[in-house]
Amino acid sequence: MDLHQFISTPKSPSGSEPPEHSPDVVVITCADARVKLQELLPGLSTFEIRVAGNSVSPGALSSINYAVAHLGVQQVLVLGHTSCGAVGAWCDGIADQHLLDFIKPIETVMSAAGYRPTSFESPTQAAAANAIGQAELIMNSDSRVGEMIKEGSVQVLAAVADISASSPTILPASSLI
Repeated sequence: MDLHQFISTPKSPSGSEPPEHSPDVVVITCADARVKLQELLPGLSTFEIRVAGNSVSPGALSSINYAVAHLGVQQVLVLGHTSCGAVGAWCDGIADQHLLDFIKPIETVMSAAGYRPTSFESPTQAAAANAIGQAELIMNSDSRVGEMIKEGSVQVLAAVADISASSPTILPASSLI
């Protein structure tokens, strides 16, 4: 569909109700267009939060809180991916002022875990460590989702999508580091 078709796509008739918003899982993942959640999580309705480096910013945490507290979502997936440019920028020590907003959250969780850019044998290991760190940030947050995780009513999982494979797959982050 080109832009013109997109803009001219008919809207739903007035007075009709939108479909119920009841996602199965919150997914905080990278903004990278190669991360195709419909292929990785077929059949699941996702509440998607996309930001470079799958970083848990205050806005992302607020969105997660909304999904668990108001929509009843009980699972949160922090999904990193292979060949992540944001994690790669951190590993390479890129200090470009325009990139710091997405590198700082990665630096924060990596430093808290005692990692340095040279700590990893591969970029995939760094992506896994970042996903775990971002998941821990959610679990330890002073927020509604943090409370619900401690109560046991919400679960968090960190994983990495292998987007280089002909058929993308999701691997538990802990198995990669």
